[in-house]
Amino acid sequence: MKKFKITKEQILQLNSYNNYDCGVALRQWFPKAFETELEVGKWYTVENGCLFFLEKITDDWFKGYGFTSAKNYYNDFQEYKSKKLTIATDQEVETALINEAKKRGFKDGNYKCLDFPTLTIKNCNIYEYSAYKNRLFLSSKGIYCNLIFNNGKWAEIISETIELTLEQIAEKFNISVEQIKIKK
Repeated sequence: MKKFKITKEQILQLNSYNNYDCGVALRQWFPKAFETELEVGKWYTVENGCLFFLEKITDDWFKGYGFTSAKNYYNDFQEYKSKKLTIATDQEVETALINEAKKRGFKDGNYKCLDFPTLTIKNCNIYEYSAYKNRLFLSSKGIYCNLIFNNGKWAEIISETIELTLEQIAEKFNISVEQIKIKK
């Protein structure tokens, strides 16, 4: 725990203040005492609207993964140390991750579950965030089933194969079947 020194003059001055003025004076005298202590392994919001998970603190940067102010997800996220950070709420993180999962198109069974890639349980359509382990699941009836996000890693979405006849392709592009040339 950090220690701060206070003079007798400051103590007497605080004694003459009301509670509000006392707090203002303490913030002026000891601004470092009121700064957020950053911890690797926690989610933070940045004054510019970004939300990110702190993985590393360097001399000039905070590094991790998260969301820009435009709500775009990035795996390699950096912010200047000069920016003001505050601890994000679990609700902020949950909302951002669920919105990203929906944007990526996670649906029942169209992905490889992160903890059991060969086993994806069907009929899971409820998003559930576990703040304790920083994970997002697609669940069924309150039972965590399919892990789709785990500490910055998203599950792989299995692309669906679309079968079309040449006639259907021609119709879709408003051309004749003879105009279609397929490249490999």
